[in-house]
Amino acid sequence: MVNPEQALGDLRAHLNAPGWRERARQAALSVAIPTYRREGYLIQTLASLAACDPLPGEVLVVDQTQAHEAETTLALESAVAAGFVRWLRHQPPSATASRNRALREAQGEVLLFLDDDVSVDPGLIEAHWRRYQEDPWLAGVAGRVVEPDFPSAPLPYHFRISLSGRVRHNYEFEALCETRGGAGCNVSLRRNVGLSVGGFDERFVGSANNEDADFIARLAERGRFLYDPAASLVHHAARRGGGRSKEGDAERMRVYFHNDAYYFLRRAQAWQVPLYLARQPLTSLRIAQGAYERVFPGLPLGPAAFPRALAACTQGVLAGFRTYLRSKAASEL
Repeated sequence: MVNPEQALGDLRAHLNAPGWRERARQAALSVAIPTYRREGYLIQTLASLAACDPLPGEVLVVDQTQAHEAETTLALESAVAAGFVRWLRHQPPSATASRNRALREAQGEVLLFLDDDVSVDPGLIEAHWRRYQEDPWLAGVAGRVVEPDFPSAPLPYHFRISLSGRVRHNYEFEALCETRGGAGCNVSLRRNVGLSVGGFDERFVGSANNEDADFIARLAERGRFLYDPAASLVHHAARRGGGRSKEGDAERMRVYFHNDAYYFLRRAQAWQVPLYLARQPLTSLRIAQGAYERVFPGLPLGPAAFPRALAACTQGVLAGFRTYLRSKAASEL
């Protein structure tokens, strides 16, 4: 757990340091941090970002929280007063809509999305920006994500989707490579390309799992998309706040499977659908056994959890199929 008072002290120390206002900024790069019901972790994110060299040209905090704790309000007010943050209030809460708000309002040529529970490396801004300087056709960059509590599987690739629709990723992959996926907590893009593909798909709901992979796949159709391990941060995967704030256990599972099915159908061929459906009971069993602790922290586990997981899976997948069919019908009008 993060200490909000210490994080606030760290942020103020950076903002009050001699020469902070005169430090180099990468004016062409904006940072966007959508946030919802995060407190100490949000302050810590801002403190680590304030230590970057160079600093970003602007930091947009797209805030969906109705009322913050005192330390968080002080942190945001201090960051605004120092000219470090643009504090945008956004309602109603929506992971995808808040990202699209940032996409519309950012001023930089390049926009870097961060989650509200990360600690960034001091060289993160430079690591992202230099790739755009090197390649005028580059659409975006996915950075390295280290999760101390949930380390990535040591896969020999960065991102793939199995024939049955299972998303496989190694967000700690060591090699620079082209990719069609990435973690939305550390991904940058040319803002004009993001707007040209229509932004994030707001049919991904709740925690909006797979919205990032869907968006990146569409960006990669317009230009090269790289994974760069030098653009690194630590994702704390806070167990409270964010997309988990409004949902009970059953609803969280339904939302997860809705987004999973919708993403799969947008990227799959018809012959893969039976493979996807056949995999869902196994996925439900793995949830009941605790294999999805990162996604569903605190979920009751054991044999009694399997029927609940399977029911939520069935409901969510059916809802995802309905969403996909409605989206196809709308696109054909």
